[in-house]
Parts: sequence; C-alpha cells; structure tokens
Amino acid sequence: MSGVPKFTDKQLKEFRMAFDTFDKDADGKVDSDSCCRAMRACGIPLTVKEVQEITTDLDLYSDSEINWDGFLALLEQHWKPIPTKEELVKAFQRIDTDGSGSLSATELKRYLTNIGDPLSEDEFKELLKDVDQDGDGEVSFKEFVDLMTSGVTYKDY
Repeated sequence: MSGVPKFTDKQLKEFRMAFDTFDKDADGKVDSDSCCRAMRACGIPLTVKEVQEITTDLDLYSDSEINWDGFLALLEQHWKPIPTKEELVKAFQRIDTDGSGSLSATELKRYLTNIGDPLSEDEFKELLKDVDQDGDGEVSFKEFVDLMTSGVTYKDY
C-alpha cells in the first residue's frame, strides 16, 4: 500500500494495546462504538462525521464489528501527522479573518462549515466549551495549538 503511513513498532504495540483494551470479550473484534473509542485512544481525533461514516460502514459491511487488521487499516486511513508550528500559525491566521489574534465563535464555526464538518448548535457549543480553556468565549493561539496537537493515548481510558 503506497502512501500509507508506516507505523513504528512502538506505535503498533500501543495501537494493539488500545484495541485489546476495547476488545472486552477477547474475541479479536471490537464493535463500531469501541472501534471509534480505540481510534481516539490511539490519538486520532475523529470528527462527528467520521465517527458516523465508520459506524455506518461497519454496520453495513461487517456485522458492526472489526478485527485487528481492519482496525489497523482504519488507523492508516485516518492517520494525520502532527502539524509543524509554521503550519499551525498559517492555519490559525486563515481562520482568524479579523486578525484579532484569537478565534471568535463565528470564525471557528464558519471554518468548520467550510471544511465540510458542520456541527449542530449543541455540538458546536460543546466543542467550544472543550477548546476554550480559559472560558473567555474565544480560542487563543495556545488553545488552538493544544487542540490541533492533542493526542489521547490508551492510558486515558
């Protein structure tokens, strides 16, 4: 498979530990909900839309379960390298259309809608609450960086 990330042995071991953690009955398969939770545990911040697509695909094509090989294929499909500081600055500046140095709720919502991940009002409020660490109603560059580079590991579950 060309263009597919080559995971290190350490990553594969951590991914396997996450998969096994969610394989409650140790049958070598996880259901769609556990699959998405395990992917998040591997550091892949799935969007609501991606979770829905994965769940629908697993429900339609594999009796709502996925084995290790299928799980690894999903990880490869959704793997995104951590962005560089320069990439983060450029992305932040593109979203910060008024140049204020922070992202307003309006700017963030417009950006998410433009990239094809429109959220309901409740979902957006929840996202903003999670991202806006200081509670000022805006997303600072530091909060943006934390969001874009945060990786949850299996240890968090």
